[in-house]
Amino acid sequence: NGVGALVDSNKPGPFHVAVEHNSIHDFTKSGVQAINAGVTVEVEGNRVSGVGPSVPFQFGVYIAHGAVGQIDSNTITEGPCGTLSYNDCYNARSEGITLAGVGDGTVVDHNVITHAQSGIFINGVHDARITDNLISDIDNMDGMDIQAFTNSLVEGNIISNIQPLNENCSSTESCCGINEFSGSGDSGNTISHNTVNDAY
Repeated sequence: NGVGALVDSNKPGPFHVAVEHNSIHDFTKSGVQAINAGVTVEVEGNRVSGVGPSVPFQFGVYIAHGAVGQIDSNTITEGPCGTLSYNDCYNARSEGITLAGVGDGTVVDHNVITHAQSGIFINGVHDARITDNLISDIDNMDGMDIQAFTNSLVEGNIISNIQPLNENCSSTESCCGINEFSGSGDSGNTISHNTVNDAY
């Protein structure tokens, strides 16, 4: 459960914290983690490098449970699946930036994310902007995985080299540039002016 920088609250707040220009590496859980309502965190200009897939998940930047994130100009590297099977890697996957039930107004802009199983993973997010990120060298999942995402903008991102673990991409390995999961409550989003190269 090693975390490089943890921003949490046990009181109503509001709290505003900047995590800027750090080198955070070799963690096993999260490089930067901000959780709970009342927390606004600026994560800017950091170099974040994890150890790759670990139990249960590894996150370069993890914002959740009502916190609001301004995630800008970070370089995030995780790690490939290596010799792990699809199921083992999926269950221990690394995600570059994860937004889970964040507060409205979260922004993910101008980040570089490489060597992960999901570049940006989004679940339970409203009124967010995911713009101008560079995502590459993703195995097992997708450049972006989107679930329960509403009234938000995904624009100007460049996504490349999204590959399965082997040549026979299974139905569970979607290997898409952007995968918006239908039936999860997605609505009102604009996905425009993105570039996807070499998605399986």
